[in-house]
Amino acid sequence: MAISLLIPTIPPTVGMICLMASVTVAFLKTPVSIALILAVISDTDLIPVTTLATIVSFLLTTRMYPIPAQRSRDPMTNANLMGR
Repeated sequence: MAISLLIPTIPPTVGMICLMASVTVAFLKTPVSIALILAVISDTDLIPVTTLATIVSFLLTTRMYPIPAQRSRDPMTNANLMGR
């Protein structure tokens, strides 16, 4: 809701749904599914805005892995991480 206070032309609903989408994608790295899930859950017609928020979040956080299970599929990289 703070974004709607800073920029009054953005409705609070749009700000909250886009924030939910971008934070979730930053952690889970699944932009398309999150956009669809939030469109169904929120029961709004904000699919283009939500999709844009998820894609921007995905592109900005491509090298950030907050969950340790998300690591490279390269066997050499995994062997170095495991101490082998």
